[in-house]
Amino acid sequence: MTRVDLAEQRWRQAAVANLADAVIALDAGGRVTFMNRAAEALTGKDLEDVRGRPLAEAAALLDEGTRGPLDLPAGGGQGYDSVAAVAAAAAADGSVTQRALCADARGGERLLDITLIPVRDDDGPCGSVLVLRDVTAQVRTERALRDSEERYRAFVEQSSEGIWRAELARPMPIDFPEDEQIEIFYRDGVVAESNLVMAQIHGLPSPSEMIGTRLEHLLPRSDARHVEHLRTFIRSGYQLSGAEWQGNDRDGTLRHFLNHLTGVVENGCLVRIWGTQVDITSHKRLEEELRQRAEELLAADRRKDQFLAMMAHELRNPLAPIRNAVELMRQVETADASFHASRAMVERQVKNLARLVDDLLDVSRITHGNIRLRKEAIDLRTIVERAVEATRPLIEARGHDLVVELPPSPVRLEVDPTRMEQVFANLLDNAAKYTMPEGRIRLTAVRAGAEVVVRVRDTGIGVPADVLGRVFEPFVQSDGSLARSEGGLGIGLTLVRSLVEMHGGSVEAHSAGLGQGSEFVVRLPGRGFELVGEGPAGPADPRFPARARSIRVLVVEDNVDAAESLATLLRLWNHRVSVVHDGAAAIEVARSERPEVILLDIGLPGLDGYQVARQLREEVGLRGALMVAMTGYGQPEDRRRSQEAGIHYHFVKPVEPVVLRSLLSGRHDSALEDRD
Repeated sequence: MTRVDLAEQRWRQAAVANLADAVIALDAGGRVTFMNRAAEALTGKDLEDVRGRPLAEAAALLDEGTRGPLDLPAGGGQGYDSVAAVAAAAAADGSVTQRALCADARGGERLLDITLIPVRDDDGPCGSVLVLRDVTAQVRTERALRDSEERYRAFVEQSSEGIWRAELARPMPIDFPEDEQIEIFYRDGVVAESNLVMAQIHGLPSPSEMIGTRLEHLLPRSDARHVEHLRTFIRSGYQLSGAEWQGNDRDGTLRHFLNHLTGVVENGCLVRIWGTQVDITSHKRLEEELRQRAEELLAADRRKDQFLAMMAHELRNPLAPIRNAVELMRQVETADASFHASRAMVERQVKNLARLVDDLLDVSRITHGNIRLRKEAIDLRTIVERAVEATRPLIEARGHDLVVELPPSPVRLEVDPTRMEQVFANLLDNAAKYTMPEGRIRLTAVRAGAEVVVRVRDTGIGVPADVLGRVFEPFVQSDGSLARSEGGLGIGLTLVRSLVEMHGGSVEAHSAGLGQGSEFVVRLPGRGFELVGEGPAGPADPRFPARARSIRVLVVEDNVDAAESLATLLRLWNHRVSVVHDGAAAIEVARSERPEVILLDIGLPGLDGYQVARQLREEVGLRGALMVAMTGYGQPEDRRRSQEAGIHYHFVKPVEPVVLRSLLSGRHDSALEDRD
């Protein structure tokens, strides 16, 4: 053998030795004469271990330890033969490639493509070469790609959204100007993929009919909104989400769509666009129905508020003369005991009716955020005493035993006195109403750190367990006969909770059940309830000096009973009173009599109270007169208009005589303040 031949042989041996495929050389008798490194690694045997052994024995090395089918997706490995069987078949058939399952040297399973290549020389067959190629990773990758493709195809076909893909005829550089990019979209964008939903959205029976459709068909440039969406798509870096489009389908029906676009950029060029399209026509229709329903509810709510305001006005107007008449009865009280009881009963029921009207309106005000707190430093004892005084007629009428226990030293709170009095009065009123006659009511207050805790406990009918958790909700009442007989609107406790929470506090209800009484616990925390020391009484109103004399009063009221009863009461207090029933007459009388105080109704025929107040100040020149609105209108808007008209106080009918008398005497008191 020449040196060249020897070099070529060694080169071939080196190349074979370093092949990635396993190579096993066999002599003419089928015995192993050579194995490269890959074959040794696959079998776990050196060449010397198998040299001279028959092919069947060498192949059996690869079959040892094979436990079953290869771990491939979707049952891969099922039906593969052993290496020995494939090798035997290859030896019998000549040069052939078949796939076999084997166990590698590390105990793992491998899938091999096995090729047996016969070798001949001039004298005939002299051996063969067995080549084993590990295709495990390749098969797994192919199977994973097939599975992924199947999943993708199933997702696309079964999706409820229209899915499409558009390819550009040639890659488009993303640094092109916007207008040029849009022109390329329409010129070169062609649908390359679509699902059935997308086809049906566009009135086509199958996805195949969408293929080849130009982008112009999906996003007609005749609609400027589509062009604008494409601009947004470009500016967003080719990611457009939630774009709402609308257009007519093939039947001419207007439909709404929600679109998403995603661009695929490769090497600085846009190559394709993925899109989804959802028909949201039914959702838009539902949104429109909900919007209309919301507007209807708002309109109904406004009408309800208007109705409540008008109802309050109509109810308060007759209450005013009744309250005036009761006060007149008090002033000329006789010695007849039955007369006292009748007068007290009428007074009590007038107050109850007025409170019901106020409660009903307060619920509406709180709901709309129209309650404005006017805080001041006041002793807790003063608030409780006022609440007790307000409910005493009912408590005494039912023969209840009321016990009030307050801290020995003053506890002054920074609260709205009127609203906090309303809280405790409602709790006491509930206790009195829902406790059988001659029951017991106990109100206690203690300091607990930075808190004031007030408890109102009664021996009444109690609260059933199924109602206890809802007792502060509007219009919730127990079904007990006593609750029904005592009436009420079921909103008193709702107001209690709302007002306490507006001050930053909390209220709880406790009851062991029917017949076991109830307890309501009000907690006033330090936040919004600062404990302060004793403070001075409210200052006199510098606008109106104290009066200890008879003054000129003009009563402007179109309700004759209310006007005459009020005038009689004022005259009983030794004031000089004139009465008119419309705005024009008020102007004329005021010009001649120059009243010091005008008690003015708002809802007057002709000129309303606001107009009268302005003319009295600006035209008649009564800028120094005290103007007081006494009206059935008590909404925040009504109070604002009074203030703008120059009216000093806005009272809602019926006005308590003690408040009116204090006002006419020129004394300033927190009770006179305009209330929301």
